Amino acid sequence: MAPEDMDKPMRFDAAFFVQERLEFDLNNNNTLDFQYQPEEGDKIEFHFEELDNEGFRTAFVFVEGRFKTEEMGEEYIDGTALTDSDTRYVLE
Repeated sequence: MAPEDMDKPMRFDAAFFVQERLEFDLNNNNTLDFQYQPEEGDKIEFHFEELDNEGFRTAFVFVEGRFKTEEMGEEYIDGTALTDSDTRYVLE
């Protein structure tokens, strides 16, 4: 039995978690496996088939020195495609 003052359980949203984690890592860690120095207006997209029946897509735009989610009102300004690749995870 849960204590009376305990909040009600929340549903875990994997897509939201992944989006927030990607934004944090892009802005705070060297997460890419190639040399890259972002420039104003650069856009990076991630597509995950595993997180949703229809697939989950999230995009980030480099604005004012930080990557921000495109869904937060940031727009893609201009840029050059650097690379296109598949990223996969391996279960051990």
